[in-house]
Amino acid sequence: MSVIASVSRTIRVKPEEAFEKFVDFRNWEAFMPRAFRPRKGPKRALEAGDRVRMVLDTGVARIPVPVDVFSIDPPREVTWGGGNRLLHASHRFVFEDAGDGQTRLLSHEEWTGLLTRIPSVARRVKQQAELVGKAQLAGFARWVER
Repeated sequence: MSVIASVSRTIRVKPEEAFEKFVDFRNWEAFMPRAFRPRKGPKRALEAGDRVRMVLDTGVARIPVPVDVFSIDPPREVTWGGGNRLLHASHRFVFEDAGDGQTRLLSHEEWTGLLTRIPSVARRVKQQAELVGKAQLAGFARWVER
């Protein structure tokens, strides 16, 4: 059983520009929300195989987490995640042309693992993942549209 958390937002920037700015780890301090703060990563655009260090707000506690970059498909998609047998996330950000120089940015996160089989935990994971996803997209939109 898995938990899916999905949110989207349209931003007033072309997909290629949005993607380029989003995957450059040097920009993350400017737009990532308190719920998903960067601590350590490359001083360049992300590449598949990179590992970044983040602080994740679980809603109960703020914990340091490693995040592995699984794939980069410019200018369309970046996928990262991490975890273990108890709880593992795969988070995709998809950049779609929305016309008129705009981008539809989709945050789609799938959580798997033993804890997703517990209904109360699964609900909490989905709720928190959607809150973080909305905050990521809102922060990026504010920053990139300025």
